[in-house]
Amino acid sequence: MLNKIQIPIQPKPAPRITHQGRFTKSAKAYYSYKDYLKLFCNANDFIISEKVKITFFIPIGKSISKKETALRLGKPHKQRPDLDNLVKGIWDALATEDGFIHTLQCSKVWSLEGKIVIENL
Repeated sequence: MLNKIQIPIQPKPAPRITHQGRFTKSAKAYYSYKDYLKLFCNANDFIISEKVKITFFIPIGKSISKKETALRLGKPHKQRPDLDNLVKGIWDALATEDGFIHTLQCSKVWSLEGKIVIENL
């Protein structure tokens, strides 16, 4: 079983999905995101533990200048999406019952490529 996994996907926050809104385009995209996370972790024999460190790498937009990209790279991401909603997306995909998780370290940083790194502590 792996202790650390790097998932090559742009992080998505958990949306508010109402009963009638579960068939919208954004809801379907979120379901696909969750399915990908689950399949990727299962294929790599990764199971989330009760002590977890999660780092979300948020891609810098293509329209941002090279100078601004150099300034942002590796720095904390202080904009939306909210960190708690990104974590909720991970719990929805990887933890059938998230009550067993008692220690969580998480952060989000600017990056050239979107990815998620999850490490069992």
